[in-house]
Amino acid sequence: MVKFIALSGTTGVNENLYIYEHDDQMLIVDCGIGFPDSEMLGVDMVIPDFSYVLENKDKLVGILISHGHEDHMGALPYLLRDVQAPIYSTKLVSAFIQDKLLDRGIKDFDLRVFNPDDNAPLHIGTFQ
Repeated sequence: MVKFIALSGTTGVNENLYIYEHDDQMLIVDCGIGFPDSEMLGVDMVIPDFSYVLENKDKLVGILISHGHEDHMGALPYLLRDVQAPIYSTKLVSAFIQDKLLDRGIKDFDLRVFNPDDNAPLHIGTFQ
């Protein structure tokens, strides 16, 4: 059985973070920031609540980033403070991620590039 959890990103273009669970393994798809409403004075960005991920980090087999917009990858530096897992993305997005993480002082990360044009299945734990 596959379990799907939307931690954020269900109400508009904001904070995309989705979790898939299968066979006691967890895959994160996207890890984005949100953009504050006009009423949120002094707030520059909104990050998802990572509590569920942190409680289950021993199940985490990877983080897949679908594309390079901030609402899909901008919260990675905040998640990677407490969690280590391989990050999967395309070549261009990997360059964005690497720059973002290095700018935030994160040097210990496992970035894996895949080419969606290869037509080869991408395997991440039990997920394909």
